[in-house]
Amino acid sequence: MKLHLCYELDQAQKDQWEQFWYKCRHAHPRQHFLFGQVERAKGRIPVYAMGEINGSIVCLGIFSIKPLLSGKKLSLEAICLRGPSFDDITYGREFLLQIISRFKTLCVGSIRISPYWIFPEADKVLPVLAELGFSFYSSNSSAHDSTGLVDLQRSNDDIFSSLSKSTRREIRRAERQNITVRPTNNSSETEIFFQRLNQMNRERGIIPVSHNEFKATFQYILGKQQLGVLLNSFAGQTFLGGLWIIRSVLTAHTARYVVAPNPLKELSNLSIGPLLWWSGIKWAKEKGCLWLNVEGYADNADPSDTKYFVYKFKKKFKPQPVYILKQHIHICQPFVYSMYKGRNFLSRGWYAITGLLYKIKKKTSIRKLLRKSAR
Repeated sequence: MKLHLCYELDQAQKDQWEQFWYKCRHAHPRQHFLFGQVERAKGRIPVYAMGEINGSIVCLGIFSIKPLLSGKKLSLEAICLRGPSFDDITYGREFLLQIISRFKTLCVGSIRISPYWIFPEADKVLPVLAELGFSFYSSNSSAHDSTGLVDLQRSNDDIFSSLSKSTRREIRRAERQNITVRPTNNSSETEIFFQRLNQMNRERGIIPVSHNEFKATFQYILGKQQLGVLLNSFAGQTFLGGLWIIRSVLTAHTARYVVAPNPLKELSNLSIGPLLWWSGIKWAKEKGCLWLNVEGYADNADPSDTKYFVYKFKKKFKPQPVYILKQHIHICQPFVYSMYKGRNFLSRGWYAITGLLYKIKKKTSIRKLLRKSAR
């Protein structure tokens, strides 16, 4: 196998990349070359890696490099989100072997990968990753992450009838109230979604999405409505919520979902999620997708689970529980990796603290309003 690493792709390479991406059964949307532009907008350096045999691509991956300082001399990590993409495990092994060797020479601290393979088929990949020195990235020793797939190979009527009774009722209720859901293609509507998304992230102590990243995602992915779409819902001109979806040839994936609680309360506590997700299902079907991945799901989650209510909402759409290969890491330079871990710990701690402060400030503001109204 011949390994090519590029910081930019010419048109011929883009055509080759897309041709393989379209036919690869284990290709995730994030491994389309256009997502390299999103990584660049995040201040990272995308490295396009292609494994070729006899001039044809048999494996590929976008490795997002996080430099320690400006330039490419020393890098904290290289992340391949839901990749690399390969169907033949022998080719995948050789590709990763060469990737490790090349990235060590580039002084990369660690390599993180998460090939999009579903169990039990993914059982074939685990021993290969272990042989190459990869280990589970999270402290949880489980070999898999849980998610759910909604079968889109049925008619719209069959899918709709499979939804829970309360979900069908909420969809019809929203339609009776003339709630509209439409693909967003203008800057003002995308900005509304962006502001609400980061407000939600601050409330939860989650690292916010940068404006540059969001703009690039819309420019290259969502605005063209081919690899993805941003569906926003409105009551007249009032924003109620939005759903961001990306897709490969076979599978669509929910990426971000937000709601605007206050306007929904004024509509008698309307639940906008069912109509938004039903619209997302129909969009994915129109694009020829066979499945909708709800991106995180446990069928019998314990009420003490922090994601219990998220899973409870997704259960409305009757996804089939599945397990996917979890993220793995290979440490190339232990000292550089330890620097990354320390920096990452401080960054996440800071956002957790700011999230807590945001909640305290919000509660204080509510108390002040209540006192004023009581006078």
